[in-house]
Amino acid sequence: MALLDDRMPATAGDGGDIPAMMAGLGDAARTAAQALAQASPAAKNQALTAAADALQSAETTILEANQADLDYAREKGVKAALVDRLVLNPTRLAGVADGLRAIATSWIVLGHFA
Repeated sequence: MALLDDRMPATAGDGGDIPAMMAGLGDAARTAAQALAQASPAAKNQALTAAADALQSAETTILEANQADLDYAREKGVKAALVDRLVLNPTRLAGVADGLRAIATSWIVLGHFA
């Protein structure tokens, strides 16, 4: 099951229904949390590694969407300090992927001893 699908806008600036998008993300998170609560440590490790791989393989798409979000935020007058927190670049994205892999290879994963 994909967390995001065609029913949810990819960026805030595309004219989509942001409250509906956030509700959809919340529903997807609750569904995923239920599945993860019952998953084995190996399955959790596999999911974390797959998420890291997906981030890296979709880097161009993610960075383009982030740029659109940044442009929209600036257009709406969001303060520069907040916009800076939203900036993704290849280094930051790689850091997220590396963090996911570090969790997946740690000796304790999400409350279970591996």
